[in-house]
Amino acid sequence: MADSNTDLLNQILEKLDEQGKDIKTLKDTQQEQGTEIAGLRTEIASMDTKITAIRTEHGAKLNDLELKIEIINTNQQRAEKQAHKDHMELMAHLIDAADQSNDAVHALEKRVDRIEKHLDLPPVK
Repeated sequence: MADSNTDLLNQILEKLDEQGKDIKTLKDTQQEQGTEIAGLRTEIASMDTKITAIRTEHGAKLNDLELKIEIINTNQQRAEKQAHKDHMELMAHLIDAADQSNDAVHALEKRVDRIEKHLDLPPVK
């Protein structure tokens, strides 16, 4: 019986040694994972910094683009107003020219009528 107790005790000790080795392996793995997690956290922090920098850079570019669009729209509105003003001026000149031409035609008709009357010519129909 002493041999069977010794064998049983040896088996228990072997199992405890195996479990001790497994526990040590688990601890080592946990430490490695902890180191890897710390490295990942550092990488994430670095990426966050880069993302913030990119957002800042693109935000500035977006603001520049918005300003350029606003300037283009303002210039386009200004150009449309100027085109309308120029159109109105041109129309006014054309109307004045037409009125002057009409006045000249009317004056010429009167003159022709006077000449015809003076020369006793029959009116042209």
